[in-house]
Amino acid sequence: YGGRVTDDKDRILLNAILERCFCAEIAESTQYRLTESGIYHPPCEAPTLDQFNSYMEGLPILPMPEAFGMHANADITKDQADTGIMCNSLLMMTQSGGGGGEG
Repeated sequence: YGGRVTDDKDRILLNAILERCFCAEIAESTQYRLTESGIYHPPCEAPTLDQFNSYMEGLPILPMPEAFGMHANADITKDQADTGIMCNSLLMMTQSGGGGGEG
């Protein structure tokens, strides 16, 4: 990616991220939420290392779609695609190439 804004879609995405993450409210409020659920929020102001580690450990190991601005149904779509890939891979491994040996 390289961090370059190369087209109108990059610009739209960057503006949406900046609008939510770099605003006055995030600095003024201790209750600012980056997502609707409130799971993703800024850590407390000037956290110690222990506070920051505790904050990070409280985040989900597998990020929810809302962390990326997507609807919860995006998880369903991703899981369906992953299942399809896995099933196709299993089918490819089980297909026999014919041939047999005498035994």
